[in-house]
Amino acid sequence: MPSLISVIVPVYNVAYYLPRCLDSLLNQTLPVEIILINDGSTDESGNICETYAQKYPQIKLIHQPNSGVSIARNTGLDHATGDYVGFADPDDWLDKTMFEKLLQTAQQNKVDIAVCGFQKHSDFLENELSHKQVVLDLPNKLDHTTALLNMLIPRRLECNIWNKLFSKNIVQNIRFDSNFKAGQDLAFVMDIFASNAKITVAYLAEPLYHYIMRDGSTMNSFSEKRFSELAAWEYATAKISAMPTTSPEILQLLQFRYVDTTVNLMRAASETNGNEYLPRIKAPIKPYIWQYLRSPLLGVRMKIRAAVIIFFPKASYRVWRLVKRTFKITWWYKEFERTKN
Repeated sequence: MPSLISVIVPVYNVAYYLPRCLDSLLNQTLPVEIILINDGSTDESGNICETYAQKYPQIKLIHQPNSGVSIARNTGLDHATGDYVGFADPDDWLDKTMFEKLLQTAQQNKVDIAVCGFQKHSDFLENELSHKQVVLDLPNKLDHTTALLNMLIPRRLECNIWNKLFSKNIVQNIRFDSNFKAGQDLAFVMDIFASNAKITVAYLAEPLYHYIMRDGSTMNSFSEKRFSELAAWEYATAKISAMPTTSPEILQLLQFRYVDTTVNLMRAASETNGNEYLPRIKAPIKPYIWQYLRSPLLGVRMKIRAAVIIFFPKASYRVWRLVKRTFKITWWYKEFERTKN
């Protein structure tokens, strides 16, 4: 009996992490088709894929020359046979019930996309695995506009693909754009929402995906290719703006997320000796800074952090630590006064 769900895993030089990811997929309470795309790995990743594929018939293995994560995922989409499609990064792992629960959520709510919570893990803090749960208080079912708003509001649904289950129908004609070296998930998800104004989403408030933040990974370092994140937000803005149903609130959020991405790039550049890039990064957001800092859509902590990085980029790390310490002392004093009374 064919699997209802195809899970696409692009693989490139992740031999240390890969067995944990594959074991978590093989141990799913609902059997899934696992599509491994070995994207020209030069470590033992290819041999690990071969070993697993020979042992487990539900694994479909494709070897290809190194072409990048977008083309690897597109190869997976071309070979997916399930009614639903999921994605996993090869250095992450999944709760054994994740896809069964996401499928139940999608079918019970009759939606196109099911989303679950996740845990972020850091494996580069003195060899100690720290973690932070991301679980939201949201309605079970979201219409197109509400789902899109929650994709764009920072720290809500976000545009990651790895904690989502997509109906095959809505991704059939959507592919990842290989021109983006970063921000590929964002462009893919925005293409889906731009393709159909009736897309619905259901949210499952359980942290079932485990996302690893690796030292030196794209999102935790700075290089020229991270400018592609800004290009992805420009692309998303153009796609969603062209929809006649797009609200002014969504357009404003798209603008703010561009600013937020710029702030993150400025922080990464200032912390990794990339100060020469700061003027180039900051220039496009100058007209929007004050509107961003005054917006009721964004949290106070987020706006203070952004202001520190925008106005004191070279000293932002030290200044932000001082601000956080001040807030912590203020909170402690208020708690002390409250308990004393």
